[in-house]
Amino acid sequence: MYRQLSRRLSRLRRPARATGANGRLVDCPDCGSDFVTPVAWAERGETHWWIRLRCGECAFTREVEVTNSEARRFDRDLDRGLAQISAAIDRLEQARMTAAAHALIVALERDLIGPGDFARR
Repeated sequence: MYRQLSRRLSRLRRPARATGANGRLVDCPDCGSDFVTPVAWAERGETHWWIRLRCGECAFTREVEVTNSEARRFDRDLDRGLAQISAAIDRLEQARMTAAAHALIVALERDLIGPGDFARR
């Protein structure tokens, strides 16, 4: 527990960097994961945005002020991440449905179930 508290305190003392190691807002400057999401945001004039960011992996939170172009790039990065998550969900759902269909086929082949098991009562 002491180590966790010490690590969190050291994070608070460190100045927050606007971007992760490779210059993207979705990258956490603390743990390096690409699970950073916006928690709150507001326009700062016509050319800048204030954004509060939180890492979904380590919970590191920081506030940044970025230009409109940086905000657009962040939005595109978030969209790409969402597309990756959606594709992973689709793959998992397909695998689940395939396994369920296979189990049904095996049960039918072994006469473990029949039409009466599906009749309304």
